[in-house]
Amino acid sequence: MNRVPSALRPKNRWLVWLIVALFAVEVVLILTGHYQCPFYAITGVPCPGCGLTRAGICLLQLDFAGAFALNPAIYLVALTAGFALLSLLLKKTWHTQVWPYGAMMVGVLLIYVVRMALYFPHTYPLVWNESAPLFQMLVGR
Repeated sequence: MNRVPSALRPKNRWLVWLIVALFAVEVVLILTGHYQCPFYAITGVPCPGCGLTRAGICLLQLDFAGAFALNPAIYLVALTAGFALLSLLLKKTWHTQVWPYGAMMVGVLLIYVVRMALYFPHTYPLVWNESAPLFQMLVGR
């Protein structure tokens, strides 16, 4: 049976295009130097995905050490994306399974916890955003 993910069904294609548009806006903002993670901008604390986009750019430029330094979870994300792409190319239904994406998310969170324990708040990109509203409320500025 050929199962099409619900997001790709005709009635939900707008959702796919919305995600593509948001991603395109993020890429433009990153390339022009005007992007900041909303979680980081509000809380002042890096999120689990902090550095993933920049790590992805390093990976595309074959700077493996730079990608690892920014966020080692990029390798889990790339592996999962490769798994989904291979599934689509081979016309299999593997990409519709939940476990690879769940495993990736658990891995990203575990890497985040380890990185925060070892490197926060003294190693870039795991540093405080002192201009964040929540940070300023907590420190009383």
